[in-house]
Amino acid sequence: MKYLLHSEDATYDTATKKWTFNLDQRISNPREIILSNATFECSTDTSPFPSVVYMRSDALHNLIRHKHTVELKGTKHENASNVIAVLSETHTRGRYRINGKRVFRVNPNSNQRVIDIYFTNGSTILDGTVTGSGGGGGGGGAVTDATIEAFNDLTVWLDFAPARTLTAAFAECSALGDLPKHLYSRLPTPAGLIMTGNWDFELVNMKTGLLGISRDTDPSLGHGQALNDSSYPTSTWTQEFQVHHIWKSGSNYSQTSGLFKLNNYNCYVWPSGNGAINFRNSTGQRITLTNINWIPNRVYLTSIKRVYNTSTSAYEFHWRHEDIEVASVVTEVTDAGAAVVLGTQVGWSLGISGMYYRHVGGPLIGCNGIDQTEYDNAITWIKNWYGTEEESGSGESGGSSENASFFVDLDIKTS
Repeated sequence: MKYLLHSEDATYDTATKKWTFNLDQRISNPREIILSNATFECSTDTSPFPSVVYMRSDALHNLIRHKHTVELKGTKHENASNVIAVLSETHTRGRYRINGKRVFRVNPNSNQRVIDIYFTNGSTILDGTVTGSGGGGGGGGAVTDATIEAFNDLTVWLDFAPARTLTAAFAECSALGDLPKHLYSRLPTPAGLIMTGNWDFELVNMKTGLLGISRDTDPSLGHGQALNDSSYPTSTWTQEFQVHHIWKSGSNYSQTSGLFKLNNYNCYVWPSGNGAINFRNSTGQRITLTNINWIPNRVYLTSIKRVYNTSTSAYEFHWRHEDIEVASVVTEVTDAGAAVVLGTQVGWSLGISGMYYRHVGGPLIGCNGIDQTEYDNAITWIKNWYGTEEESGSGESGGSSENASFFVDLDIKTS
């Protein structure tokens, strides 16, 4: 008997995130299950999209006679798994299908009247409905300037509005080729947060019709270009904070370029040659990220949360790095930068003194705390500034929000 399982015909439980099908009667004397086809499409607010998805079922797992799958762990990995199939990503982001088929021998005395299906990224269950939280990459609903203004403790907000992007003579900069020397942070961040360049910078295209800043077009300028908090110190930072910055990488792999720096080594990040991205850890040592990198002339949105890990009693950097044009997100967890001295005020730098500014910089948002809604909304605001679709996540659904969907084709042979 062929059984066709489609998400539209199932009952979805938002608490367990599982779909279920209720059979009219038990399957009589099942002998073999053949999984011929399985597809899954993530909800549009899933971010990042996993590289592979596990299809799981407790009911089908309990029907199968022998141990069929083991998920390897650091320890105690011999426990049987309820993973029925591994689905690989297709040519479209967020869509998955099985390659080949799987055949399972079944205990004929087993009895199941309810078949459950759910999907995971590793051990994390994927949402079947649009949640609005985005998991890091979409705040849900309209994200406006007022959304950012309402953050609990906004510490820096650079938006490149002409009124806050000024020449050495404090004239507004709004046109391609204008030479800003001062950047003002937008309220309600500290009113005194004024960033001044050691050289004039230049407004250049991040993409056609959208301007960012750079200063690699004039070879006469010296080494070490940055916009530093000239009113230092300004903001009081806590041990847990977050920062989000959009930037376009330089034109070749040999270019080291300073992104940003909070105080000395609290948050100090720069891309270097061969596509590497580096930061300074808690002792000021240079660390190269292992999962996250860059290629020339691409636009990236890089987010960092400084988070306290209660298991290790240590602070970590939680990285999120999105290639904006293809909506590809990579994450990584590392040692954090140097500890913040609580109660003191520290300053910000766009670019890093002693490094060229070979990339194109866009808006930057930083705030104290690791509130997930503020995190998602900061990302969405920056993506809206760039012009990506707010809710799609993949850039392929025309900005509409859609629930997850799946299809499973089972042949159950009986005796």
